Amino acid sequence: VGEVASKAGYGFAWHNHDFEFKALADGSLPQDHILSSAPDIGWEMDVAWVVRGGADPLPWIEKHGKRIVAVHVKDIAKPGEGLDEDGWSDVGHGTIDWADLIKVLRAKSAAKYFVMEQD
Repeated sequence: VGEVASKAGYGFAWHNHDFEFKALADGSLPQDHILSSAPDIGWEMDVAWVVRGGADPLPWIEKHGKRIVAVHVKDIAKPGEGLDEDGWSDVGHGTIDWADLIKVLRAKSAAKYFVMEQD
């Protein structure tokens, strides 16, 4: 898909959710399969879904930063909060340390876009 999109003058990136970070029966992660089997695509990293999937985003940024072309910026509510918002929070009021993550993403990724999102 990435190669076809590139030849047509487009970029193509995968947007993740939490299930890509839930281990399969063999212990592997779907996100690893996606990125390894499609080397020509970028990654639109949704950090909050990475965290909700049980993964630490920092090693993923370190390993795949050059493929991260955009980042979804949203926040996860603190335990017991945001129940009427499906556990989401306004950015900066939740559990994700966005100040540090933005610094790491600027240094280690190819992200051109940081997209604010409220699920």
